[in-house]
Amino acid sequence: MTFPLRRRIFVRFFVALACAFVASALLAGCASDRAIRAAEAALAAARDSHADYLSPGEYRSAENWLAEAHVRMRAADHGAAQSYAEYAESLAGRAMFNAKQFGMNPPPDPTPPASQEDDGVDHTSGQEP
Repeated sequence: MTFPLRRRIFVRFFVALACAFVASALLAGCASDRAIRAAEAALAAARDSHADYLSPGEYRSAENWLAEAHVRMRAADHGAAQSYAEYAESLAGRAMFNAKQFGMNPPPDPTPPASQEDDGVDHTSGQEP
């Protein structure tokens, strides 16, 4: 028994549509996976530039957004996971930039070296007492 031509075309179309849907779902998951891996790499680079110490606000925010991206990924909310991971990557980049800026121009140390404390010279005004 053969199916009429119209029914065979409909079945083929339905199978192709189902395959396209499955493929798009898998690709969406892959995109969010890539975004999370990129954010993790950006956080590692920021940590290597000591952003966790020199720019703690942005670094901690990036960690929090990445953690939320992991939560969304486990909940199969791939769109939100990708958005959160991309934002975490941007915050990690900002933290690394701030850390490099701060590392190149460290603030002055408010305490004078030990050798200057004992010589009796007022180093703040530049004049001797």
